Amino acid sequence: MSNLAIADRQNLEAVAARGDLTAALALAIHAVEKRHSIPVLSNVLLTGHGDLLTVTSTDLDLQISVHIPAAADPALSFTLPAHLLSDLVKKAPKSEYVSIIQPELVECERMEWDGKSGKQIAVKVMDFEGNATIDFERAKYTLQPIVAADFPHLITEKPFTHSFDLPGVVLWDMIDSVRGAILTEETRYYLNGIYCHSIEVDGEMMLRMVTTDGHRLYRRDVAMPEGAANMPGVIIPRKTIEVFQKITKGKACPETVTVSTNETRFKLAFDNIEILSKLIDGTFPDYQRVIPSGNEFTAKVSAASLLEAVAGVSLISSERGRAVKYTFGGNSVLLEVKNPDQGNAEMTIPCTFDGESLNIGFNAAYMVEMIAEAVPTGGDITIKLQDHASPTLFTGSRSGWLGVLMPMRV
Repeated sequence: MSNLAIADRQNLEAVAARGDLTAALALAIHAVEKRHSIPVLSNVLLTGHGDLLTVTSTDLDLQISVHIPAAADPALSFTLPAHLLSDLVKKAPKSEYVSIIQPELVECERMEWDGKSGKQIAVKVMDFEGNATIDFERAKYTLQPIVAADFPHLITEKPFTHSFDLPGVVLWDMIDSVRGAILTEETRYYLNGIYCHSIEVDGEMMLRMVTTDGHRLYRRDVAMPEGAANMPGVIIPRKTIEVFQKITKGKACPETVTVSTNETRFKLAFDNIEILSKLIDGTFPDYQRVIPSGNEFTAKVSAASLLEAVAGVSLISSERGRAVKYTFGGNSVLLEVKNPDQGNAEMTIPCTFDGESLNIGFNAAYMVEMIAEAVPTGGDITIKLQDHASPTLFTGSRSGWLGVLMPMRV
């Protein structure tokens, strides 16, 4: 590569508190893969805004932007290796601040393949002369940059049609209560996320999230926030949900999250962070048809007792998905596991049941997860049944939550 003309001889600089930069990189790194066939996707984009520095990462489906206080030249904009930069700010010799210096941009000539002529041709491009400098006061490092023009921004082609605020704890819990039924197999990609839309329930407008993996279904409703009315159904990808929960878990949960969406994009904005994601382009199945409305028999049992019983009888088998047979009747439910190779197990626990004796089988692991979602803080779980072959309905102390579980043959 030969230099034709120097476009900018001024070194651009950003100075930020080391703690702020460390935290920003730790968040942005969630959208960066260590090894990627496209080199710039292993980098973070650093952009100056005078009194702010923005750290941005993307994997083409998900984009994370973190804004931190800094003295940053507004013209500063370039990319650096994400994981290497993150390691440096965590492990370099102690310093209070970090100075990041962008190298000089020059106009260069390089050879590129021309599809029309079938030949290599010389083209003029902007590139850096030398490496970027990372200054920790007592130690300096140089890293190889990539120009900002090569960074593929995840843009929003159309304006967001719906935007609303939710308390952080409400959104986090809403997601957490349904994410367990997201399908992980990619053959039915339209089930690889959370279906979210607005719906009227008993005359009241609600915001609803639904997931299903074909064996079970989780549904959660919360009161409709202002701005979400008539929101069409969108499918939020599993990775977007996982990243949001990782970076907002526990004390990191924000007070308020602004949710914005349109036909193709979904954005979560809170504190100094923005998560922009593509939506899954597919049609979520008509989940309403799966939810039984005529199950006439109701059982109510202590969630703690049921969990203990499922775990107890499952000890006879090493198979996590072993079916457990439930016999409801009178004031108890009998749980049984029969294993031809190892033996049998049974356990009876108290239960109120308003029908005659009814036998049904459920996957042991699914039942444990169902109870945990329906009754996260203890109490009773309510089970509505029809017969041994029909979908069964579960509700508990979790407000607005409902689960459906398909039975197994026993």
